Amino acid sequence: MGIYGSIPPQLGNLSFLRSLDLRSNYFSGTLPHELSSLRRLKYLSLWSNGMKGEIPSWLSLLPKLEYLSLRNNTFIGSIPISISNLTNLYYLDFSTNSLQGKIPQELGGMQRLQHLSIQYNYLSGSIPPALFNISTLRVLAFSVNMLSGRIPNELCANLPSIEKLHLRGNRLSGQIPSNLSRCSQLELLSLSSNSFRGQIPAAVGDLRALQFLDLSENHLSGTLPLSIFDISSLQVLSLERTNLYGNIPREIGNLTMLESLDLGYNNFTDVIPREIGQHIIQLEHLTLQGNMLSGTIPYEIFNISTLRSLALSGNGLSGALPTNLCSGIPFLNVLYVGDNSLSGRIPESISNCSYLMDLDLSANKFTGAVPHSLGSLTFIKGLNIIDNNLITGSSSSELSFITSLTNCRFLTTFVY
Repeated sequence: MGIYGSIPPQLGNLSFLRSLDLRSNYFSGTLPHELSSLRRLKYLSLWSNGMKGEIPSWLSLLPKLEYLSLRNNTFIGSIPISISNLTNLYYLDFSTNSLQGKIPQELGGMQRLQHLSIQYNYLSGSIPPALFNISTLRVLAFSVNMLSGRIPNELCANLPSIEKLHLRGNRLSGQIPSNLSRCSQLELLSLSSNSFRGQIPAAVGDLRALQFLDLSENHLSGTLPLSIFDISSLQVLSLERTNLYGNIPREIGNLTMLESLDLGYNNFTDVIPREIGQHIIQLEHLTLQGNMLSGTIPYEIFNISTLRSLALSGNGLSGALPTNLCSGIPFLNVLYVGDNSLSGRIPESISNCSYLMDLDLSANKFTGAVPHSLGSLTFIKGLNIIDNNLITGSSSSELSFITSLTNCRFLTTFVY
């Protein structure tokens, strides 16, 4: 149920208290100064409450504090420089508040920090270089702020233990550091929605522990470095809107652990490699829309049984959809193949896609009558079949499929 009200100042009388965990309650108001008397306190978590005001500078009076989380509150103001006096801290999380100002460079002196997270605030300025010298860091997370400047090229020189680097949603610029190979423990690299330029460094391929790579929505250039396909541990690869061009190499089939692949809205040409369907058999999300791909859709893709979403719209793909559509991908939720040059009939087997929620077949060259089996898609919310060569006469037989859609109780958008 959770506890409401303010934090009782009398807690400050518990002078032998070592751990204070008030997370996931409904406490509000400001932190009482009396808590500064808890000189033996090692653990303090106020995660997910309604605390407000500025982060008090008296927190620096808790010399034994090792864990401090004020995540998901409504704290305002700047980060107190005095926090850097908590030299025993290994975990510091001020994420999801309304903090402003710059990140104090003094935090770089906290040489025991393993986890530093100040995501989802309004911080500005550059990331202090001293933070990249905290050799104990495992998690560095500053996503969704207003940080600017460059990441030092020697990023990994003094971060041998870094496992997760969250920097998405800022205003960072320059090139992606080329010495990434020294971050040998890195599992997650999230740099999306910034202003990075240049090519993806080949050294990315040396990150053999990497599971999550998101460089989307940057001003990159060049082709896909083949070294990426040496990262056999990769589970998520997102390079959407990065101005990449060339073909999608067949070596992409080496990424057999991939669950999500997003190469949308680039300038990729040539065909879709059939190796995606042959070898990446755990894939759940495949997005290649908004490119210049041609040829047919490899039938192997329609046999990835784990696939939940398939987005291929806005290319130059041709050929027909398989007559046994969804027999090999029974759990498909999203199918976007609009704005291509697909032809043939819309297969009656569309009814096999019983979990389908969004279907876009628009702006192709489909012919024949619209199958009544569309009415079997009881979970469908969006259906777009406009701009094809379908039979669209006014006779009752030609429009009778619309009657079948009365079974689609969740349908909110229908474009015909």
